[in-house]
Amino acid sequence: MIEKGDTEEVDALVVPEPEPASQFPVRRSPAPVAQAAAAAAGGIVIGAAAGFVCFEATQLLKRKLHVDDSLDVSPVHGVG
Repeated sequence: MIEKGDTEEVDALVVPEPEPASQFPVRRSPAPVAQAAAAAAGGIVIGAAAGFVCFEATQLLKRKLHVDDSLDVSPVHGVG
């Protein structure tokens, strides 16, 4: 039980007041938007390069090895 003179235990139970919020609004940098745009552009470049390589592999198998796969599954999935 807490007596009237026991201040040590009472001080431990007191929750400090939060500091007041800043008067100025927080300015956020446009970096997340730029990073998202760079990630999307990189994905488009990688996809285009992979598509080109898979297409050329398909054409190589058709011309050089005379393999006619009905859906071109072997060269596309094998190379891609």
